[in-house]
Amino acid sequence: MGRVYIEKSTPSGVVTAPPYKSHAIRLLFVSMASGTPITIENIPKSRDFDAAVRAVRCLGAEVHVEDGNRAVVYPPERIDPVCRAIDAGGSATVFKFASALASQAPEGRDVVVDGDPTLRRRPIDELVYSLRMLGSRVEFLVRDPYPPIRVYGGGWRRSGITASASKSSQHISALMIAGLLSSGGVDISISGDIVSRGFIWLTGWVIRSFGWVADLSSDLSRIRVYRDSDTPRKRSFRVMGDYTLAAYPIAASYATSGSISVCGLDPPLSFTGDWSLFRYIEQLGSKVSYDPDSLCFNGFLDSVEGGEVDLADSPDLAPPLSVIGVFSERGVAISGVSHLRYKESNRLDSIVSVLRSFGVEAFHDGSRILVHPSKVRAGSIYCPNDHRIAMMASILALVDGGSIENYRCVEKSWPRYWSVLESIGVRIRYA
Repeated sequence: MGRVYIEKSTPSGVVTAPPYKSHAIRLLFVSMASGTPITIENIPKSRDFDAAVRAVRCLGAEVHVEDGNRAVVYPPERIDPVCRAIDAGGSATVFKFASALASQAPEGRDVVVDGDPTLRRRPIDELVYSLRMLGSRVEFLVRDPYPPIRVYGGGWRRSGITASASKSSQHISALMIAGLLSSGGVDISISGDIVSRGFIWLTGWVIRSFGWVADLSSDLSRIRVYRDSDTPRKRSFRVMGDYTLAAYPIAASYATSGSISVCGLDPPLSFTGDWSLFRYIEQLGSKVSYDPDSLCFNGFLDSVEGGEVDLADSPDLAPPLSVIGVFSERGVAISGVSHLRYKESNRLDSIVSVLRSFGVEAFHDGSRILVHPSKVRAGSIYCPNDHRIAMMASILALVDGGSIENYRCVEKSWPRYWSVLESIGVRIRYA
């Protein structure tokens, strides 16, 4: 399990943002509809992407990983599971994408989809309900509404559905991708509140990058996806840099006034999502320096005033923005994040617990996190198998020291995280 001890440090230097796993996983699964080899450059080195590769291989694809940086996907003629069970590890995205694609297998084929203990505590009722409404047979194998499930092939008997996205939007993306393999595509109407909208926009953007149709209404209440050609118009892709992970060294620059540049960050997309990080920081009253030519964040330009930011569409930014809020002049409120309870941990509780462990005054009311300006002191936490919580704690520890048990939990998304911190001068001891 292991523990790291982080000494008080003022890091400086240049960090390259790792590849964005949410982009890479979407490229991998959309490739399953291409009927032709697809090349994906700049692939992430993470447990979640490894789980995605295992999943599409189980669904009949060949995936060749070359030089550790490139994946070439040879999709099957049709989805046809070659293994009895798919292990999604701790990735809810992989779990839901694989389950939806498995429903497009031939009649008489079935596959079990499961994951690790963190995944088994995350409800999947919205996914299962949606697949059943489309005519697929899906069974809970242990307890409703949690993994594992058994998904039966046979395709969809309907092409339209009304779905909910009040807990997560991952199943909406899953239906969009699987709809590419359904005759006539899929029409999705979403009722009620929609969380994590950025990921739905991202999925539509990826589908369109293949040259296929993804029509999304401005409020995302209606979505239409289909292939207007058997093969894609583009066959080679590059994974963009990950703003959610880059946010941690960026937060370190606010915590320590260290001179840190983060490069490899592609220009933000036009719609709201994780790449809106700089806009959120500016909403909190701080200016950032980003050079679209070098693709680098070059440090903060002034202090953080504070205020409120709504992260309903980008909940994964809540941990690093909570840290930045500690060093604001009047505190930070992060709203719209009730769905954080369905992450790898109950992230509402985890964020507040970590902040308090380091002497920060913080609260949540179930949908909103309040962070008060505080004097940070040395703290110690146990990572609840939630990579973003360990990273958050590591930035707070830069101020006055700290320790993190189960520190390898970061391997879910950024296996080199600790060595990256060391490369910019953070003093770390391993035990």
